Amino acid sequence: MSTKKPKAHLTVTKQFFLTPEDRITYVYSTDDDQIIEVVNVSYETLAGKKWTTLVRFDSHYGYLHSHTRVSEKDLTESVSTVTGVEDQIPHELLTWAIKDISTNYLQYKANFMERSKVD
Repeated sequence: MSTKKPKAHLTVTKQFFLTPEDRITYVYSTDDDQIIEVVNVSYETLAGKKWTTLVRFDSHYGYLHSHTRVSEKDLTESVSTVTGVEDQIPHELLTWAIKDISTNYLQYKANFMERSKVD
């Protein structure tokens, strides 16, 4: 009788650039080649020589929610539940978050600059 060892959870981190100054970093956990959790999907922008996260999504509490940084000087985050994706599986949530940032990153950046009073 053979016993098959369960695969360990694997955390995968990837990133890609939207522009030379804007990128998406995403991290997810897998189990037996299936995504089981969206650990983090973040939109980061280069401010001087430092990457700053403006918005990020995760499903840590079992549902997708976003964390939006208040401003350049205020490091606190506004947390909001993402609606309309409640029935999606983790792979679909990961795809949704990446697509949302890819589509809306310029607006996220403009809003952050406005709250930071930066031109």
